[in-house]
Amino acid sequence: MVVDGETLNLSVAQLLISSDFEGDNYQFQVAGLSADCGQLQSLSFFAEIPTDSDFDGSYNIVDFFDAELNDVTGVNTTTTTIASGAQSLVEINSGTMTVDKLADREYDIEMTGNLTGEGSISVSFRSEF
Repeated sequence: MVVDGETLNLSVAQLLISSDFEGDNYQFQVAGLSADCGQLQSLSFFAEIPTDSDFDGSYNIVDFFDAELNDVTGVNTTTTTIASGAQSLVEINSGTMTVDKLADREYDIEMTGNLTGEGSISVSFRSEF
């Protein structure tokens, strides 16, 4: 997992897949540990795609209330400082995400986004779920 150019040891990789009336829901959570084991950085997001479609391609990151099929929403980054237990969560309110489905439940994901408040972030990871 790479966050803003820093390589982290991928320590959590969770994928939940469900369906509803309009499509299939993909909810991801990944987290990486810094080299000194002092900080855990996580990314979570949600996407709804047409039923029985592959989650593969480029997607816009949008606000929850503006989301439609093939949009990514609920994108958050959380930073936890291990020693103190301090934690901060920031919403990523816009940006783009590219998903490359490598195999069944194996993905390569790259994302750039704008943080609520100020700043930007880039995240990439590859994992088999």
